Amino acid sequence: MVGNSSTAEGSLHAFITGPDGVEMRDLGTLLGGNGSQANDINDIGQVVGYSYTAEGYYHAFITGPDGEGMTDLNSLVDLPQGMVLVKAMDINNRGQVIAIAIPTTIPNLKPMP
Repeated sequence: MVGNSSTAEGSLHAFITGPDGVEMRDLGTLLGGNGSQANDINDIGQVVGYSYTAEGYYHAFITGPDGEGMTDLNSLVDLPQGMVLVKAMDINNRGQVIAIAIPTTIPNLKPMP
């Protein structure tokens, strides 16, 4: 299972659980950001979602198997100039991701409270 939960400091962070929903583990954030949200997980435990960056913007992320190593999806794909992936919504068992991209000319609004 994946989602987000409040940390002791009050930030919302993405999490993953182990088998049967036990042993919740904080996935952290991208680039020193202060919050993240996990949206989906596939059978090998790759997690997708979004995270704030240190600059206060949010970017789509993917992890490796079992939720290890959060990576900014923007570093893995070639997008048209002026576009940024802001949310990863779904991942299948082949590792294909559905994500939302917006032009950088549109304000990168913060979706989390």
